Amino acid sequence: MRDHDGDIRGFYHLSEAWYGPANLPNENVVDEVTFGHFAPEGGTSGEMSIKWYDLGSKVYLCLECFDDAWSSLSTFTDLIVEIGKLDGEKPTPKEFCELLIRLGFKDLTPRENPYTAKGAKLSREALLELALGDILTELSVSGPVNKGIQTLVKSAKQLLERR
Repeated sequence: MRDHDGDIRGFYHLSEAWYGPANLPNENVVDEVTFGHFAPEGGTSGEMSIKWYDLGSKVYLCLECFDDAWSSLSTFTDLIVEIGKLDGEKPTPKEFCELLIRLGFKDLTPRENPYTAKGAKLSREALLELALGDILTELSVSGPVNKGIQTLVKSAKQLLERR
């Protein structure tokens, strides 16, 4: 059993996030809510998702949980009991989020774009430069990366320095 002590029971509603619909995994997934145990300083000790799949005739819900998050899933007995009561009822993403909130999960969905100042509209190029800068920062602090990524990082840094 993995240690989830100190982590927050939380969730992210993809279509409500500022980066939302552009990040749906494929054309059949119409929405997704990821929930689990999230560390206050960032990261997760276990997360899983409910995905809404449009399979042509109907939309179906699917719980997806990779094996490294099973210990996290096992702690959500209250949620499992509640979704068991909804068997076949197909709650909307918003209704599922409301259920999570009722069970004490915290809504962690980032709704405001961090790359735009309040009231300011940045160009697409400026937004990409800011995002690239953040990616480079994360890569430089996340430890060793393979040679191909190191080359890409170096090239990207050179491009940003030419602005």
